[in-house]
Amino acid sequence: MPVTALDWSDPVLVIGLLLLAGHVLADFAFQTRSMVEQKPTSPGALLSHTLSVAAVQGAAVLWFSCSVTGVLLVLAISLSHLLIDRAKAVVEALRPERALLWFFADQAAHLGVLFLAWRAWPASVRWTGDPAVVGRAAAFVALYAFNLNGGSGIVTALLRGMRPNHADPSTPTGPGRLIGILERLLIVTLVWRNQWSAVGLVLTAKSVARYKRLEEQEFAEAYLIGTMSSVAVAMATGICLSALL
Repeated sequence: MPVTALDWSDPVLVIGLLLLAGHVLADFAFQTRSMVEQKPTSPGALLSHTLSVAAVQGAAVLWFSCSVTGVLLVLAISLSHLLIDRAKAVVEALRPERALLWFFADQAAHLGVLFLAWRAWPASVRWTGDPAVVGRAAAFVALYAFNLNGGSGIVTALLRGMRPNHADPSTPTGPGRLIGILERLLIVTLVWRNQWSAVGLVLTAKSVARYKRLEEQEFAEAYLIGTMSSVAVAMATGICLSALL
């Protein structure tokens, strides 16, 4: 059942949701694969991602609440994003087997900064439509966008932690990553619409494509762990969508 305690027309709540949607879009939709791979060693890639964060966050929230304070807060969010991502790259290089921990620590730090910015955000808001619609749309976009590269990031970090010293043959890249994204988006939608029985069909179709390679024990173990973690992310997102919307 949808959560009824939230006042979707509350401007304070909606600004927070817009900040969250901006972060998820910048980190998991508009951040390219090359940025992710090059950020640890390339200042240019890190700067490009930082500018993308500033642009997406600004587009997400300043349209509805534009002020000098708001602009400064977006710049502060972007600068902190650069520093947090740089810190993550340093600690991940030192302890690659803890990649999943660094992923969650990185996101927790970003969310902490967003919370502080949200609390400091000025009260002036100019709506171009129904604020309740804007708030629900922001929550919808944030949850779906996370299942793009956010879900892939969790799977990759988990598998990298299992075998930090060499590339895992089942780590999603190229078509495999795209399959994982489509799989999560389908499962999110099915769970949200309470079509749980259809989730099994999605998993069956994916397994058929990898049937031959499942005879390899190393691949099969990593494949099952990656698939289960990816499906868990999608199911959790679908349950959240069902509760919120």
